[in-house]
Amino acid sequence: MDSKALGARIQLYRVRGKMTQRELAEKLGCTSQHISAIERGVKTPTLETFVVLCNVLQVQPNLLLQDVIEGWQEGWEADLDRVLEAVLPHLRRRTKETLINAQQAAEACKNNKIRLW
Repeated sequence: MDSKALGARIQLYRVRGKMTQRELAEKLGCTSQHISAIERGVKTPTLETFVVLCNVLQVQPNLLLQDVIEGWQEGWEADLDRVLEAVLPHLRRRTKETLINAQQAAEACKNNKIRLW
């Protein structure tokens, strides 16, 4: 497993949630130093911690593990289909295409070591 990629994604979702390492640590019952080590890829969270982490950050596990789960995009697209059920039919296809293109662009940037944020 790519611990650095996992840690970077955890940090990304923590920052997006406007949470400090200390706040996340309190919710997980650990220290901010432990969170720092996870985000730097020095340590890998236990399965129990990972589940709580996903719940606290409100992120699906496949998004954090996308580097190591084969076929995660197919699951992502299926989830997207369910979410878009409420969108008007003529907008649904265009919305899905736009979101998939954005995800592919982000992957291309990642592969070329280009940061979007």
